[in-house]
Amino acid sequence: MNWKTCIHSATRSRIAGLALALAACGGDDETTTTDAGTSAGPTSDPTDATAGPTTEATATTTMTSDPTTDGTDTDTDATDTDATTDSEVAIAPGDGFACMLDAAGVIRCAGENGEGQHGDGSTLSSTGSEVVHGEPWRRLAVGNAHVCAIDAADALYCWGDQYRGSVGDGTTPSFQNNESARPSPVQVGHDGPWVAVSAGAFNSCAIDGDGALWCWGPNDDGQLGNGGLGESFAAFAPDEVEGGASWRAVATTSGHTCGVQQDGTLWCWGANDDGQLGDGTTQLSSTPRQVGGDADWATVAVAASLSQSHTCAIRQDGALYCWGANAFGSLGVGDEDDRSTPTQVAGDGPWTSVAALFRSTCATKADGTLWCWGGNTSNGLLANGVADVAQVFTTPQQVGGDADWRAVQLEGQNGCALLGEDRGRCWGDNATGALGVMTSGPYEDHYTPVEFGDDLRNPPGFGWSAVEVGATHSCARAGDGALWCWGGGAGGDLGSGFDDVSCNLSDPSACTRTAPRKVDGGGTWGAFSAGGAGTCAIRPSGALWCWGDGALDEEAAYAPAQVGAATSWSSVTVAEAHRCGLQSPGTLWCWGSNQRGQIGDGQGGPGVVVADPAQIGAADDWTKIAKGFSHTCAIRQPGTLWCWGANDRGQLGVGTAGSEYLDPSADEHSPTQVGVASDWVDVCGGRYHSCGVRQGGELLCWGDNANGLLGNGAIDASIADAPQQVGAETDWQEVACGETIACARKADGSVRCWGSNYNGGVGAGELMTETFGAPTLVVDLEGAVALSSGRANRTCALLADDSVWCWGGGPLGDHNVFSSPRPRQVVEGDELP
Repeated sequence: MNWKTCIHSATRSRIAGLALALAACGGDDETTTTDAGTSAGPTSDPTDATAGPTTEATATTTMTSDPTTDGTDTDTDATDTDATTDSEVAIAPGDGFACMLDAAGVIRCAGENGEGQHGDGSTLSSTGSEVVHGEPWRRLAVGNAHVCAIDAADALYCWGDQYRGSVGDGTTPSFQNNESARPSPVQVGHDGPWVAVSAGAFNSCAIDGDGALWCWGPNDDGQLGNGGLGESFAAFAPDEVEGGASWRAVATTSGHTCGVQQDGTLWCWGANDDGQLGDGTTQLSSTPRQVGGDADWATVAVAASLSQSHTCAIRQDGALYCWGANAFGSLGVGDEDDRSTPTQVAGDGPWTSVAALFRSTCATKADGTLWCWGGNTSNGLLANGVADVAQVFTTPQQVGGDADWRAVQLEGQNGCALLGEDRGRCWGDNATGALGVMTSGPYEDHYTPVEFGDDLRNPPGFGWSAVEVGATHSCARAGDGALWCWGGGAGGDLGSGFDDVSCNLSDPSACTRTAPRKVDGGGTWGAFSAGGAGTCAIRPSGALWCWGDGALDEEAAYAPAQVGAATSWSSVTVAEAHRCGLQSPGTLWCWGSNQRGQIGDGQGGPGVVVADPAQIGAADDWTKIAKGFSHTCAIRQPGTLWCWGANDRGQLGVGTAGSEYLDPSADEHSPTQVGVASDWVDVCGGRYHSCGVRQGGELLCWGDNANGLLGNGAIDASIADAPQQVGAETDWQEVACGETIACARKADGSVRCWGSNYNGGVGAGELMTETFGAPTLVVDLEGAVALSSGRANRTCALLADDSVWCWGGGPLGDHNVFSSPRPRQVVEGDELP
């Protein structure tokens, strides 16, 4: 449910002050008013509550509305701005996202994008996406999970969720098959001109240049106004509302719709359980019913929820009226009694825009002040600095002290309004970045208005010397040796001390850090590793410290704790549930889960755990070790390669494989040599695959090819139980394995990835979820000197200029909780909690 108010200035001297104020509400985006320049109105008896409008469709020229026009005034010379001349600055929230239309005709969205509601061709959420379209935009309307807009050619487009027909492209997609997303604008209805549009929770309505009103979406309660009721009368494309071409304003929501005709009469239809149709009854109507007999209405807003619905409208003199459900004082009339006819809101006007949502209402006055009332929410929907579901106001309460507000909007758990000429402000729920505000910690809700898209980020970070990607978190070492981590901290993986304990117990998602946070204890660190089993790092003294892995009963898990007393550690790797490291002069040590033999001590089996580091064999010539998911690989002098652990898909490369996934019959519980080559220089392990680089620059992979991870161009169920070369190139330097991806660095500093593109993990700038069966260039990345990949299809690269860039599954360390198919630069560290 949203509404769009398009009321432009009138110059008639008798209402000059009010008209100038009304002009300021041009960005209100649910009920856009239009004026056809005629006085034709309904010929039905206004006292007949069941009669629908029978106005002749004689209007031909649609102009912007003069809110003072009465039913007999046909003068249009006061409206000197054509409705299609300029972009109407607007901002509006949806459910978990928000969009803003600027004066240049650009629409940008932030927050949830799972149904393509950003219009950027993707379904990846972000804190800032631009709608992709060839023409500038002029009008904007935002619904629950879809958006509609009118462009400079007066054509109507929608995008987002089409499951119940919200987008109106005429399709009936299958929800079960996830076919509902329309991530790019699709043209809706006839070619236009279109002059006004409203996007409700699931419904949408628009007015064309002839004044005809069209609605589409579900029709459970008759909200389409087509005389029908129920699923058989739903519309997946625009369906004309009964009553002829006589409309200039419309507002729709999930259960009912209201519109203002060109003669100033107000009509509503749809659900009426709470008296929201304003006709004095609680009887549903599938055709428009007139609200009273007055003909001086300017604009209207509607709200609906599973428990209550109400409607508000502004008269041409600026008086504000509300009716319907009032259990939380949402009508603003001083009590909590329902009303079935318009009742004037308490307080002086004139009012210029109004927004209704569930139990809350907000409105702006001609003096530029913003007011809210009704029931507050846990996200602070009343914008008064408080988040309290028990807080109720039955009369309007001013929001702050600013006096330049206009065009207020409410949807989901958020509010937005314009402050000044073109500044968008929003408040409420920010869990998915709907406010467009990027902060250093969890995405915090804001109980007072904040500037939409306000950039609170640290500057881009330089001076990094190493980076490691784990399961839900990543870490990087600065040039001064300090260690910083970001991402999920619910298990203490960030090593930030006890700050994350309480958030883990109450809300694990609240532990997420979107920018680097210094590891507790400070100091300098050497080699380090991040994985599913937490994080480990080595002090300059050679002492090993670890933290994380979700051990809630161990306080030390939330901050670095020394592992044993040894001070001869030289490297460490953290896998999904086990850890391994090297001690000088080259002995191998492992500990943790040994269910698949990944410890390498010859043992292994269900439930087997090695609590403390145990030396694996007597060899002291190990040089490099790599984590897998449930397997381990390592290199010994002079370059032989050894792997052990899970081998159900041939991921050990030793010439055997299990018969099916999770089959332990081919597992190796001790290090087993891979082939006979002695020139391996690098190795990595994913869940069901491994890759390595040899001295001559050849890149080889082995294991399961279900995600194209063999890199040979094929995507199939084949298994390679021994290393196979990837392509013919011989200039590879390094390889990194994620759970279902692999990335490799060439001598020229370019990076190529292949495998599943889930979360954009291949880094090719592509937003689809297709799989890449051969190495594909990572876009916008040059000069890489080191790589690391992790479980969430996330990869990070250290560049020659000491910057770190990450792509794939978020958070990526750039103050963004979302994934990205393009590299994003990690920002400077933030020592604040």
